Amino acid sequence: RLRRSYAEAEELYAAQPVILEDELLVGQLYLPEYTEEEQKRYDELCDMFIMSPSTLKMMGPRNTHLSLDFDKLLRLGINGLKAEIQKQQENLDYDDPDIYPNYEVVKKEEFYQCCLIELDAVLDLASRYSHKAEEMAITAKEPRRSELLRISETLKKVPAEPAQSFYEAVQSVHFVTYCISLNPFRFCHQQFQLGHPDRYLLPYYTKDIESGKIRL
Repeated sequence: RLRRSYAEAEELYAAQPVILEDELLVGQLYLPEYTEEEQKRYDELCDMFIMSPSTLKMMGPRNTHLSLDFDKLLRLGINGLKAEIQKQQENLDYDDPDIYPNYEVVKKEEFYQCCLIELDAVLDLASRYSHKAEEMAITAKEPRRSELLRISETLKKVPAEPAQSFYEAVQSVHFVTYCISLNPFRFCHQQFQLGHPDRYLLPYYTKDIESGKIRL
């Protein structure tokens, strides 16, 4: 599981920010196609890892088509989620006499490590997207310049921190959904559902309506 998380995190670290013309919500990943040599090496690694409990070519029940707890993401932000995970790590009891033979404590520690590895990669990509938008704004004309600066400032806040507006909430959900949708082992996109955005986005929408930030 750690190997998989390091691989998925590496995909995010290697991804180049892509901001399309007139795009207001950003986050889609650009990952180049494998060269012939890279594809050959990839296939070799798949064969090498065949003995792993989570192999690259493992087939089984889909772990996609799920809806994440976006409400929690918007309330805590990734930094809040990391703090919660780290608190759980601190509470693990390695002196538990029942640790053997299933090693549940060790499995939990590994899971928490996997979460932190991948969440850090998401934050890194958000930071690079913010920087990319700021760079593009230098040569852009209005109104695109203002739009790009807004994108940059928004990604300095979310998904790292709790969303404070409807726009920040939508951008946070959009960005994280793209990050988790990539399956590095099959170079394809998985499908994660948005659940009930009408419910978890409503408080932000209502707040912006009442404050006049959004005008109908």
